[in-house]
Amino acid sequence: MTSRLWRHRSGAGSSQGVLAAVLLALTSGVLSTGLLAHGDLHAQIAAATVRIARDPRNAALYLERGGMYRAHREWRLALADCDRALRLKPGCSGGRLCRGLTLADAGRHAAAERELTAFLEPYPEVVVARVARARMRVALNRPLEADPDYAAALARHPNPDWYLERAHALRQADAPRAIAVLDEAIDKLGPLVTLEDYAIELELAAARYAPALARVDRVLATMPRSASWLVRRADILERSNRLADARQSYGDAIAAIDALPPSRRHTRVIADVLAQARAGLERTTPVGRP
Repeated sequence: MTSRLWRHRSGAGSSQGVLAAVLLALTSGVLSTGLLAHGDLHAQIAAATVRIARDPRNAALYLERGGMYRAHREWRLALADCDRALRLKPGCSGGRLCRGLTLADAGRHAAAERELTAFLEPYPEVVVARVARARMRVALNRPLEADPDYAAALARHPNPDWYLERAHALRQADAPRAIAVLDEAIDKLGPLVTLEDYAIELELAAARYAPALARVDRVLATMPRSASWLVRRADILERSNRLADARQSYGDAIAAIDALPPSRRHTRVIADVLAQARAGLERTTPVGRP
């Protein structure tokens, strides 16, 4: 994982070891907020403080503790440790990355973008920094500027969640491009339901019923008795004014639900799907026909 998330130009500089420590911590979860229980973090912060007391001029130790403060959402203390690392090792790339990620988590979007841009100038291939800057630019309502960062990150680490983020960011500015991004993801990662689901939403928003239906059919090919997807198929057919086909699909959904064991059939989710299917069947049945 680290080798994919940390790609940089050849030629190690004096701050490479510090940057490596930051990225190793990040990819192992230490710098990722919300991954550790607060009790665990308190103990780890205390242990890191002891290590700093033994080696107070070790910049990497301050960055390690700063990452823990970041995970604990103590932004001021995290930034203070980043700054200490930078004072100990001026020009320390790890310190700038730590500052950028902390400012991003703290919601200081413009400041985070500046720090991440400064970091990425010598290290343009560090994936986590690319994604973080992309998110800041989206938050600053500049989605088209964010797109190259997402593209660069995804070229090295095709993460389905990042593809979805990228498509969401592009939706208002360039919806056809957003759909193309999802198709790229599907080509690389396979027809994941989350990717197809959002692509269908975008197709329907543009009244592109035929492509939306084709996507639903691809999903149904992998789960042909899925009542919820049969209802979704019927809804698209109904919107397309293909009422007989819609009626058939609503009926197929009801039959799929009837075939479920009672333990699965009598749930709120299935009850909602059944209600949608019955309402759709009623709408698409000609008056006077049983």
